[in-house]
Amino acid sequence: MIAALALARIQSKSEPAAASAKSLQSAEETAQRYSYAPLALEARILLARIQSKSNHRRQQLNALAQEAAGRGWKQLAADARATDK
Repeated sequence: MIAALALARIQSKSEPAAASAKSLQSAEETAQRYSYAPLALEARILLARIQSKSNHRRQQLNALAQEAAGRGWKQLAADARATDK
């Protein structure tokens, strides 16, 4: 699962958004299926990064940062905020 997320992270930087979105969605679903909530949230953050509309992306990342902070996942919250630029 961690390897799938790492691969999706690489694809999100080197492939078209549609192809990397599929990998990220698959990684998120797998993480949720096995109750790895932090990995699922990381996949959602990466998905939000590749969104084409910056206003929608910003809203998603803010919501994900709040969700992560609420669960005490400071690094994920920081990652979501850092990508909101």
